[in-house]
Amino acid sequence: MDPVASPFIRKRKTHSKNLIIFNSLSFPFSNLITKRMNRVVHFEIHAKDLDKMQQFYSDVFGWKITNLGEQMGNYRMVETGENAPGDKWPGINGGITPRMGNAPASGQPVNAYVCTISVDNLDTYIDKVKKAGGTMALDKMDVPGVGWLAYCKDLEENIFGILQPH
Repeated sequence: MDPVASPFIRKRKTHSKNLIIFNSLSFPFSNLITKRMNRVVHFEIHAKDLDKMQQFYSDVFGWKITNLGEQMGNYRMVETGENAPGDKWPGINGGITPRMGNAPASGQPVNAYVCTISVDNLDTYIDKVKKAGGTMALDKMDVPGVGWLAYCKDLEENIFGILQPH
């Protein structure tokens, strides 16, 4: 699919500058946007305690998580759900992998990609995160033209976003 034809991105020419409109925000961009962009297709959550992290994400988001066993380094495949035709933001699946080193220190800058999970009720999921032992990294905020957004930390200080689209 041509990214310019995407419902999330549209291109317009203003004052001889190309602008990309993404969820009502404008960014100057080159004409290269007309080329196909590569999509994120998989994510990984790093964890020292794989069992606890599997339980956390299953409890909070209802994800189906499968331990591939010792022969695969106890890697966990994460199925976040099925995409339905017409989904505004199709999802991706991922994994939970053994952490090779220390967990992120609290208060330090983010040192990885932050994934954001779409939810139907942000307040409900903030409560689920807290009940499962997670904490808030950044409180609920309204992002105009996008939705309600909050950032949380899981049991090992990994940051993730939760978004209730408008």
